[in-house]
Amino acid sequence: VPRLARYYQQITRMDTQVGRVVEALKAKGLMDQTLIVIISDHGCQWYEHEHTYYVSHLYEQSLRIPWIMRGPGVEAGVVSDLPITQVDLLPTLVEMGGVRLEAPERPLEGRSLLPLLEKSPVDEKLRGRYWKRTLLLKTHYDTLGVLVDFRHKLIVDRPTGTRWLFDLEQDPGEMVNLIDREPELEARLQRVLEVEVKARMAYLGGLSRSSSR
Repeated sequence: VPRLARYYQQITRMDTQVGRVVEALKAKGLMDQTLIVIISDHGCQWYEHEHTYYVSHLYEQSLRIPWIMRGPGVEAGVVSDLPITQVDLLPTLVEMGGVRLEAPERPLEGRSLLPLLEKSPVDEKLRGRYWKRTLLLKTHYDTLGVLVDFRHKLIVDRPTGTRWLFDLEQDPGEMVNLIDREPELEARLQRVLEVEVKARMAYLGGLSRSSSR
C-alpha cells in the first residue's frame, strides 16, 4: 500500500533525526543530564474501521500515541499501562524541574508522571489518579467526543448528527455502537460533553442531533 510505505518512510526519517540529536548530546557530554521525551499528536488508523484516516475519527487507533522518556530520574525499561495524555507532559516537567507555580490555587491540567517514576508498585489510589478523569476529544473535521474514566466514549459528528457510544472495557475494538441500546448512558455522557465544551469553548454552535429528532 503506497500510503503505508510512505508512513514507514516517515517513521524511518524521524528515527534518523532523533539519532542525530542523541549523538550530538553524547558528543557534548550532555546525554546523562538531559531528559528526552518523544510523543506525537495523534495515532494512525490502518483499516481497523475501514478507513486509513488519521484525525477525522476519534477511534482508539487515532487517540493512542507513543510516549517515550529517557533521562535523569527515569528508570530504563519501565512500561506503564496507565492512561497518559499530552496534557500530562507540562506538570511532569514542572515537578521534575522543581518549578514552583506562582498561583498554586490554579493547578495545571494533567497529571505529573513523576509518581510513576518514583513509586513501585503503583497502588490503587495512584492508579485512580490517572484513570478517573474526563477528556474532551476533537478533530478538525467537526467531530467532537468525550471520554469518561477512559471507559465510556461518546462521539458526535455535527454535520450529519451521527453519534457513536462505546464501552471500551467491554468492547476495546469499538465494534459495537451502543447509541440505541443505552439511552441513559448516552444522556449522561451528553451532559458531560456539554459541560466540557462550555468550559473550554471547543467550538461554537452548540450540540444537536440530526434534524429528524
